[in-house]
Amino acid sequence: VLTKQALYFHNSGMPDVAAAIAAEALPYAQKSSKTSSGAACLNALGFFAGRKVVMNSKWNGISKPRMAALLGFLIPICAWCFFFTAKSTSSYAPTKPEPIHYEYKDGKLVKRTDAYTPSQPQLAPQQAPPLFNEPPQPLPQSGEVYTYPYSHAVAVAPFEIESSLGTNYLVKLADASTGVPVQTIFVRGGTKVSVKVPLGTFYVKYAAGGSWYGYQHLFGPMTAYSKANELFTFKEDFTGYTGYTITLHKVYNGNLKTQQIDQKDF
Repeated sequence: VLTKQALYFHNSGMPDVAAAIAAEALPYAQKSSKTSSGAACLNALGFFAGRKVVMNSKWNGISKPRMAALLGFLIPICAWCFFFTAKSTSSYAPTKPEPIHYEYKDGKLVKRTDAYTPSQPQLAPQQAPPLFNEPPQPLPQSGEVYTYPYSHAVAVAPFEIESSLGTNYLVKLADASTGVPVQTIFVRGGTKVSVKVPLGTFYVKYAAGGSWYGYQHLFGPMTAYSKANELFTFKEDFTGYTGYTITLHKVYNGNLKTQQIDQKDF
């Protein structure tokens, strides 16, 4: 039966299929008589004992060795093309078109043909701070009081000020309701002064520094200005006049909170 099928496929133009079926029939034909019909068909097809039958392996008419050689040539080319395309795509950056600038000329809006440079705003030149060349003056005495001429109040309430060594202070009292200065007290560093001040509620401000340049320039460009965060009320009660004692340096558990201010706010 197998030999007849092999003969059928051979006559139909499919030698590979016929060879495969004949290979299956070959062992049976070898066991039978060589004059049998199966052996006769195999001999007619050109198959005989001892022949090894192998089907041809082709892909669209191309053999395996040729296909391997073709793929070995095409794969590197495809990989190189993919790498070059990806690199070219990643390095691509669109260019911005040059802007078109216009101007009014003879009452018409026309396109500029010359190189256009946008005008930059002209900034006012910054003036350097004036040089300070005032000569230093002798320090006032610690406790020296200056009362402003327009203040007609009588200084009766006690005010005690203690300063730290190495820094001099000019303490100023300013009216809390109007901000008008009333009195200043000069305190040398490391000293303690007791003065009398008018009754009322005041801001307490002070300027601090080393060298003294007079009441106009105080301690020069390096003057530090501060103000107490709370108001000070000097008043009279049944026991007499009440005042305050302040310390102008850091004290452990101190309760006088201050803040830095500008020169114009002093």
